[in-house]
Amino acid sequence: MPREKFENLLQIIGPALSRTFINDGQPIKNQLLLGIWALSTRESFCEVANRFGFRSRSTAHNLCS
Repeated sequence: MPREKFENLLQIIGPALSRTFINDGQPIKNQLLLGIWALSTRESFCEVANRFGFRSRSTAHNLCS
């Protein structure tokens, strides 16, 4: 996904993400990136959480559920 399209998506759904999810100390941008990555790869939640610097796989699981 080109950066410009990602930034547009972030502007559109970022406010909803900030109201809906506990951010676990991570920026909304990282949460959106994690969600896109998890949906587009076959990595486990643990691997995705590690890739994006989240403290636990449960946070990654909660964001993608």
